[in-house]
Amino acid sequence: MGYTQEQNYSVVLYVGGGSIANAKSLGVFDKFDGGEIDSETKTYRPGGMAEAEVLVGLASTGEVKISKGFDAEKDGAMKKWLNSQIGSYAAAIKTPLKSDKSPVIEGQETFTGVVKSVSTPTHDSEGNSVSMIEVTLTIRGLPS
Repeated sequence: MGYTQEQNYSVVLYVGGGSIANAKSLGVFDKFDGGEIDSETKTYRPGGMAEAEVLVGLASTGEVKISKGFDAEKDGAMKKWLNSQIGSYAAAIKTPLKSDKSPVIEGQETFTGVVKSVSTPTHDSEGNSVSMIEVTLTIRGLPS
């Protein structure tokens, strides 16, 4: 199969309902950023000039930002609804795709948390780029 390119992913956002089974699917998004697994570390130097030890804290997952091109006719109502969902359950399922667009289930990751923010679609009176809507999730625990 070779290396997976950035374009070979599907990211679907689910919001509300308290669980993925009850959440509303908002469809496929274009971009995914964040979700890094990190931990806090501390260096501790024992007495007697002993070698320093590195203490590692619990792992945590960074915020996830997903975005997609904004179509005012199709996405306008979704944007208004999302504004009312700050703090609600959310899950972003990121699935790698083969060149034939079939999913690679073994590589799938589910990032679960809450909606932290919804960014208004971009606007520039002199621009011609696609206007984007962005949703930021605060993640609980590690991806599954």
